Amino acid sequence: MKLSWDENLPQSLKREFQAWLNKAHFLNYCKIPRRRVIGPFDECSITLHCLSDTSKSAFEASVFRRESYQGNTSVRLIQSKARVAPTKATTIPHLKLLEALISACMYTQVVEALNLRNCKVWFWCDSSVVLIWMKRDSCWNTFVGNCVAEIRKLTDPKDWYIVPVTMKSADLLSRGYPELSLEEQRKTAVCISSTNQNGFDILAKFPTWNKLKRVVAWF
Repeated sequence: MKLSWDENLPQSLKREFQAWLNKAHFLNYCKIPRRRVIGPFDECSITLHCLSDTSKSAFEASVFRRESYQGNTSVRLIQSKARVAPTKATTIPHLKLLEALISACMYTQVVEALNLRNCKVWFWCDSSVVLIWMKRDSCWNTFVGNCVAEIRKLTDPKDWYIVPVTMKSADLLSRGYPELSLEEQRKTAVCISSTNQNGFDILAKFPTWNKLKRVVAWF
């Protein structure tokens, strides 16, 4: 906008900011489930899944921990981070590369902090261009070359996979969601009960109707 330090914001931006500020308290109702242990640590199958997303205004990455033990599975968010997109005009593939770099850096932090160096990891990206940059040895331009070199230093290109945009779950921070839509939602618990359809148990104790009548009449 090129405003000076003491210059007031335009009224349109003031109204937009005030509207956001008035709804910010709804964030107090947003709860994120954290690490959940479902079994002994040395007996659980633990994998890490790193997802990232980009829009024209921001890019972000998230690391999830998937834990399996005796048929039970738990998936929890470990860390998430977002960055505002550069003000300088750039291409979507370049932003996708930045999101991949954030994902790689976060993975390294999580592995070091939780001592999960031996865990299998999946990096999910929806840009085939980024995967080509990472998996091919070519003379890319300076920006791409530096990012690819850093990603390769932190991760193995073989651990990167393509994922359809419709299946991605890491887009809350990059695309923005109203605070009200982030409130905790719990599924309604449904309990199925059944009643005994056999009626009186005495009816099942006699082979014929006549014998049943005689016994009941005697009582």
